[in-house]
Amino acid sequence: MAPNALQGSSTTIVLFRNSREFVRELKLSKFIGIMQPSFQEHKLLLAANVRRKHYTHVPFHEYAHYIIRSRLERPAPRWLEEGLAQYFSTLKLLGTGQASVGAVDRRRVLVSFLETKQNKWEDILDFDIIHSDAEDLRVQYDAAWALVHYLVHGIPATNEEHPFDRINALLERANSGENAISAYMSIAQMDEKALDNTLYDYLTVDQPEIRFAFDGAGVSVQENDCLDLVDRYMLLADSLAEFNVDRAHYILARLNRLRPNNYAVLAALSEVTRSDAELSKGYADQAYRLNPDVAETNVTKASALIRLCVELQDSSCNTLLSDAQKLYRRALQIDHLRVDAAFGLGILYLNEGRAGDAKNYLRVAHKHAPWSARVNFHLGETYRQLGDYEKASIYMRIAKHWETDEKRLEGMRDILALVEKELAKEL
Repeated sequence: MAPNALQGSSTTIVLFRNSREFVRELKLSKFIGIMQPSFQEHKLLLAANVRRKHYTHVPFHEYAHYIIRSRLERPAPRWLEEGLAQYFSTLKLLGTGQASVGAVDRRRVLVSFLETKQNKWEDILDFDIIHSDAEDLRVQYDAAWALVHYLVHGIPATNEEHPFDRINALLERANSGENAISAYMSIAQMDEKALDNTLYDYLTVDQPEIRFAFDGAGVSVQENDCLDLVDRYMLLADSLAEFNVDRAHYILARLNRLRPNNYAVLAALSEVTRSDAELSKGYADQAYRLNPDVAETNVTKASALIRLCVELQDSSCNTLLSDAQKLYRRALQIDHLRVDAAFGLGILYLNEGRAGDAKNYLRVAHKHAPWSARVNFHLGETYRQLGDYEKASIYMRIAKHWETDEKRLEGMRDILALVEKELAKEL
């Protein structure tokens, strides 16, 4: 069965005029599209490219990431998510009430497959898209695309089975802690060597697309007024902050001079200067003084207080963390959909040793962000403190699979080893 859609998640598209502008602003030379996930609102950052024959591929690819992150109640391994995004990027509206999906650039994928034929699938697919040093990730994308395409199209379905049921089965097994590549081989009922030979034969023959009815007659698009100056530059700065923090800081500082005493601008400045705890707290304090009755300023100030505590590591931490708890609780009273406040409150309770209270808030965060390594890790740590090592191991394995920061990953491995040691005692 299809997973239930999660309520409260939305997306914003930020369109750059061309690929040159996209690369210059984001300092990312190997992409022309990015999906930025978050607790509150996902963003699709895209370079306009209407001259290319397949100009819808990148938007549909990134939109598929949004659907996977916002609609699935369980995360997909990174390679599987990229393979699914490649697959759904082939969506075509046929103009006759019909749509199709599943076309594959057979020759391109076959060339990539032949380039990696002697490598283990684990080595090919275990890659970090954003932080990889490689400028050309075509081979990894194509390998993931080929695996997804074969799982959907290459195995005959029974009368009771939809081809996408196999994707759901793979997700279920991966989220129970099983290695995703091993689970794939089991579902495909073959080992790596057999899969290599089968895929080669599969990719030498054209495969039929899946066609389905598409009725857009009753679809309407809500018209919104253009963004004002503050909203426009706030959105741009927020989009750039993860990739080009200096540029984001410059935009917000200039905006602050043009529109002084704007609490939203000051709150954004607090986030973009987070590496300087004192400066970040100063901006957060200003934003809070201007408007303490919105969730944004409460969350921003709470986060700034926690960062200051981490930097100072002295007796003031007790007061700082106590104040942060109050601010997070206040934010949730103002807006119960502030999942970032629930996550922050869960971590604070966990650090106090109040695992039972922490679990309630971290489960809320996990419902909205099952793909987040940090959420899975802290939820796993909660279950570890509660003595439920089986659940702890599941969430921590997912966290380990998704984490890209090497320092955090090392700590996750150490704690997961302790959990697995306790599990072994129970057997």
